[in-house]
Amino acid sequence: MNALNLPAGVVLNLQVLDDRSGHRIKVKLLGYKAGESLIAEVPGAALLPIDLRFGNEVAARCLVGRHILGFKCTVLRVCTSPYPYFHLTYPERVEQTEVRQGERAAVALPARIHAGTGNTFDAEIRDISASGAMLAVPQQVGEVGETMRVVFELKFAQISRSLELAAVIRNVNAAHGPNATGYRLGMQFQEISEQDALFVMGFVYEQLSVARGVTHPAATA
Repeated sequence: MNALNLPAGVVLNLQVLDDRSGHRIKVKLLGYKAGESLIAEVPGAALLPIDLRFGNEVAARCLVGRHILGFKCTVLRVCTSPYPYFHLTYPERVEQTEVRQGERAAVALPARIHAGTGNTFDAEIRDISASGAMLAVPQQVGEVGETMRVVFELKFAQISRSLELAAVIRNVNAAHGPNATGYRLGMQFQEISEQDALFVMGFVYEQLSVARGVTHPAATA
């Protein structure tokens, strides 16, 4: 049995394994007793979600520092008083994966850039890390230091999510190579939420794992 070492208040992303829609439930860990159960709540909810029921098997993922933790557990008890909360079985196995901030995965993802001027540009993400991305654009869209919004879709662990992230341009270079056209933008994500950071980190590690011929444990937890 692995020690969790999770701080109270950490956000857990739960997915009911029987739910093929990929819907995630964002909950807050209130505490746990090793070997017994985890106690959590849905922040601000007057009632627990109807898709979180006694006996449901769930996959849980969370981001702690630069590590993604993944484990399976079961809804052990649902309580309504004095406020809505629930117990999860203590996981027998916890997978932990470190994602370095600078690790980049080569991709080819369509994206849209929304500039501060109100203009919108088509782009393609050529590589992505937990902290930023390199985008290919057919024309100049901004200068170093400008902040824009980048919209794109990622799929991680069979779950698709549309992301819209603020990013600042760190470098701009003309494309090089045979038949190369346009520009390459190095962009750094700004004020990314913990939930989005977890998803981007998971996606990056999954891509790196595939490229290296290994399995991503958190994706199958």
